Amino acid sequence: MTPSIDANGLQIKTVTEMKKEIIFIAQQLNCGDITEKEAIRELLVLFGVSNMLRRLKNHAEIYSYPSKSFKEKLKKFISNYC
Repeated sequence: MTPSIDANGLQIKTVTEMKKEIIFIAQQLNCGDITEKEAIRELLVLFGVSNMLRRLKNHAEIYSYPSKSFKEKLKKFISNYC
C-alpha cells in the first residue's frame, strides 16, 4: 500500500509504517543510540507536531493571545524539542 498525500502535498504514512518508526525510535533510545531529547524530537516530527508548534509560536508572537507565560513555555519547549 502506498502512502497517501494530503492537501498540502505532505506524505501520510500508513499505520504499519508509523508503528515501525515508533518501534525503531524506542529501540534506539533503549540501546542508548539516541538521547531522550532526540527521541522526543523524532516522535514530534513523526506525528507532525513540530511544524504545528512552530506555527503556533509564530501566531503567538504576532497576537497578544495566549498569555505571556504560555508563550514563554511554548518558546522554551520548541527550542528544546523542535
